[in-house]
Amino acid sequence: MKSYLKYTFFIAVIVFYSCAADNEKEDNPTPNGTTQPDFRNVYVGTWVCNEQSTVFGTTTYSVDITKHTTIASRIVASNFYNLGFANSNAQFEISGNSISIFQQTISGYNVVGSGTITNSSTMNLSYTTDDGSGIDSVTAVYTKN
Repeated sequence: MKSYLKYTFFIAVIVFYSCAADNEKEDNPTPNGTTQPDFRNVYVGTWVCNEQSTVFGTTTYSVDITKHTTIASRIVASNFYNLGFANSNAQFEISGNSISIFQQTISGYNVVGSGTITNSSTMNLSYTTDDGSGIDSVTAVYTKN
């Protein structure tokens, strides 16, 4: 009976570790079977947004950035435009140092813009929002905590 328990425990440990490695993998597979680091890893985390808006003036708030789950060139910014973490997931397309905020609707606001990545801890964005009552022109600097 003790041998049976040892083998069961051993198999459970192997299954657990093999699943964890797949779920936590931070690299992208290449066609030849090797992996390369996911360039988005550096952007994942909490950022401080210093925003200048023609409607709201100057505001400072936190933004959480995660990797898009299915599109390898995108990141997702929660609490975009200070609309709340649950309601405002803006998608940013990353290409080199360029950021594209393609036209999307977030919590009733039509959003479009662009930006640049200065370094691994600074992003500069310029975008417009429109909730139907008028356009708000915004510039923002994201600084990683």
